[in-house]
Parts: sequence; structure tokens; C-alpha cells
Amino acid sequence: MSFEPFNSRSKRIAASAGLGGLLLLIAAGWVVIRRAEAAPEGFPYGDLKSITLQGSVIDLNAVLAGKYGARIEPGAPRTRALATPEGRLYTFFDNGVSRRLAESAPNRAVEVKARHLPRTMVLELTEFRDVDPNGLRRKFHCPVCNIDSEDWGPCPCCGKEYQPVEPAPKTPE
Repeated sequence: MSFEPFNSRSKRIAASAGLGGLLLLIAAGWVVIRRAEAAPEGFPYGDLKSITLQGSVIDLNAVLAGKYGARIEPGAPRTRALATPEGRLYTFFDNGVSRRLAESAPNRAVEVKARHLPRTMVLELTEFRDVDPNGLRRKFHCPVCNIDSEDWGPCPCCGKEYQPVEPAPKTPE
């Protein structure tokens, strides 16, 4: 009896497994191609969401330099952004609506309707309107230093970010 590591039966099994794997790979490639063809042209992201946010229009360069010590080169173009009451900063995708909003003075309280670009803090503005700035006030707290503030950003004592304080529930009158 001679020893054959690969007899004819094991060769057939290996060949059929290889052929099955090849067919599976071809089918998966066909599905990916069909999905790519099914996506509408000019709209590569399927998860763009229309959102409405309120906040203040800020000069992003000045805010980042003042709060975080960012170095802004002299003559750098002004960058406008939306600062929400919770302390999130959203920049604007350049379009006609964002250019009209950028021409306004900083610290203007607005409500924007926009499409939120996925996995970014970028908004494609569709419209905006002025709102009452008193409605945008929030309280922030540093749990390390036990300091309250009406402004977001780093604590002047320890440097950790302030945490937003949930507004007290309104009591019915």
C-alpha cells in the first residue's frame, strides 16, 4: 500500500470547494455592481438628514484662538460657524445660503435648516431665520472645580470641558 497524500477523492473535493468559492466571489461582485448602479446620480450619500438647529453665528477663527489658543495666520479668511447652545460647532458647506449668513455680524442668533453631511460637523444650509437670543442660553458646569458658566468651552481653572446642565423642567402655572 503506497501513501498518496492527495488521492483522487480529496482532489475532487478541493476542486469543487475552489469552484464554489469562485462562484460565490463572482456573485458577491455582481451584487456590489448592481447596488452601485442603483444609486441615484449626484447623490452618493444615502444618509443625509435634514435637520433644524438653533445657535449663534460665530467667527470660528476668533473663538478657537480665544478659547483654545489656536494660532490663526494674519490675513486668514474669516470662517463663520454655528455654535449650538450645547457647545457643538458646525461649519457650513459653501453655497448661496451660507454666504448670505456669513455676511451677517457674529453672535447673531439664528435657526438654520440644513442637510447634515454624514460623519462630519458640516451643514449644507437650505434656509435660516433670526431667533430670540435669550432662548439660546444654557448653563454649563465643571464638576472638577464646581464652577457654573453660561459659556461653553474649557474651564479656566482646570482646562477640562464644561458639561451642559440640563434645563430644569418647567412647572405648569
